[in-house]
Formats: sequence, structure tokens, C-alpha cells
Amino acid sequence: MGFQLSCAVMPSASLLQRNMDPPSSSRVCTKLGCPSEQGIVPSIPNHSSEPSLMQIPLKPIIPPVPHGLVDTDRCFGCGKKNPIGLRLDFTLTGKKQGAVFVASPDYQSYAGFVHGGIIATVLDEAMGNLVWKLGMKAVTGSFSVKLVKPCLVGKKYKVYGEIVKELPSKVLTKGTLKDSSGKIVAEADGIFVRVKNS
Repeated sequence: MGFQLSCAVMPSASLLQRNMDPPSSSRVCTKLGCPSEQGIVPSIPNHSSEPSLMQIPLKPIIPPVPHGLVDTDRCFGCGKKNPIGLRLDFTLTGKKQGAVFVASPDYQSYAGFVHGGIIATVLDEAMGNLVWKLGMKAVTGSFSVKLVKPCLVGKKYKVYGEIVKELPSKVLTKGTLKDSSGKIVAEADGIFVRVKNS
């Protein structure tokens, strides 16, 4: 019985650091268009003219994480400096807020349908952004999402977040996504856990 490899899978960092070749069952070609991308292969093809993965220096790809909760305006949900983000722009009214959401085809699942994970992200952002704006240092602990009806690419929706209850250790929230007629498309209940010493 063969085995299936994906050219997206790379040898582990520990193997790279020890300058050791991984076993053939986990060796994967990284050259675009290589036949190994097509499915079952016994081992990595030999592209002898190209540098080995072992010759590529390890470099940090993520900058140091700041201490505490810091807004760098690169949030995937609302950050204006994130070129691939949703860039939701909320309007605050008391302990509620709302924003317009229109999904591009980049965020679809089946053709024309917004991916369920994106819908969940939009709802999480509506709740979490509100918690932040109201000065409560808290992060998403958990949330449940109910997808009521399809959310379509290119259509205009409104997403809302509101505070349900404030407790010493957590904040209970609710998020709602509505279509242009005011009908609920999706809704969520969230629990945001307060962060100490931040």
C-alpha cells in the first residue's frame, strides 16, 4: 500500500537544525510543478541543481509578541493596516456596535457562498472589538455560532455585537449578522475571558 504526500509539508525544524535528512517516507519535493505534487510518490525527486532544504538558513518569520494586549491595527477583522483582512469599521452606540460586511470571492466556500469560518470570524470580531473598545482587557474564551441561512458573496450585510453581562472574570456577549431586510443570517454567543496584568 502506498502513501500520499503533500508538497506543502516540510521536514520539522528539529530535523533541519540537526542537518539530518528525514526518512524517505516523509521527504517531500518543494519545487513547483514537480510530479510529486500529483499524489503518491516513494521519495523526494532529485533536483540536484537546486539548494537542499538543509542549506536554507532558519530565520524567524514572526516578530516578537508584545507583552499584554496591544492593538497594532493589523487585526484580521478590523485592522486598517492588514491588506488581506476584513477591515470591519464599527460604529459604537452605548454597549452595542455595528458594521457593514460585504464578502469578496476570496472568502467564499462553494461558489457564491461565504465560508462559514469567515462568518464566525466576523461575529467574533463584532463581539471582541466591542469588548476592547469599552476598555475591558479580555480575549475570546469560547463562542458558539448558529448559521441560520446562507451568506452570499457580494451582498451587503450588517454585523452587530453587544454586551450581555459583565462578570469579574469574564464578559458575556452576543453577535448577530443580518441581511438588508433585517433577517438574521447568523448569530453567536461569546465568552471573553478577562486578562490579568495586561
